[in-house]
Amino acid sequence: MSGKKLLVIMGVLGLVSFATAFVLTQMFRTAPEVRKTEEMIRQEQADRAALAGVETLKLGPREIELEKLIKELKRKRAELHQRTRNLEQREKRIQVAINQLKAEAAELETLRVQLAAPLVRLNELKQGIDKTRVMIAQSEDAKLKALAKTFAAMPPESSGGIITSMCADERIDHAAKIVWYMNDRDRAKLLAAITDAKVTGMLLERFTKIQQEKG
Repeated sequence: MSGKKLLVIMGVLGLVSFATAFVLTQMFRTAPEVRKTEEMIRQEQADRAALAGVETLKLGPREIELEKLIKELKRKRAELHQRTRNLEQREKRIQVAINQLKAEAAELETLRVQLAAPLVRLNELKQGIDKTRVMIAQSEDAKLKALAKTFAAMPPESSGGIITSMCADERIDHAAKIVWYMNDRDRAKLLAAITDAKVTGMLLERFTKIQQEKG
């Protein structure tokens, strides 16, 4: 075989080899990434959901029990979270109420301090009034005792007539006190001299009241 023919054959073989390599390369080359459409994305999501359902169906009893436990744990965690939130809200309301009570207590303390001086003055006035009442009562008792002595020195008919007139003028309380301050003997004489039984009964009734007041 001549040298020219040998070169021609080698050139043809080279071209065939290049063409074969090129074809094989194109065949096994990774296809360029195609941009996914919304339809393709929805289809992939549906395929994954279906695959998840199939995988669930393939779970054994132990896996299913574990899944139930996980769901129960999630539920209890959600309940605990809700209870925690309720407790926090309740604590906030309690704190608001405590703050209000503190504010009201402070306001009451301020009012107490403001009223302390007037109350002291009012108490002093009350004590003065009480002393005045005692003095008036003592003075009245002294006058009644003096009148009782005067009535005891009078004839029973005269003193009895005056007491009857006082009872008719609606001064029975005053008349009863005069007779009450008389000694037992003079009082008995005066009551015996009163001819109106109604007046005598009213005086005896007032004597019981006076005795209760005197203790």
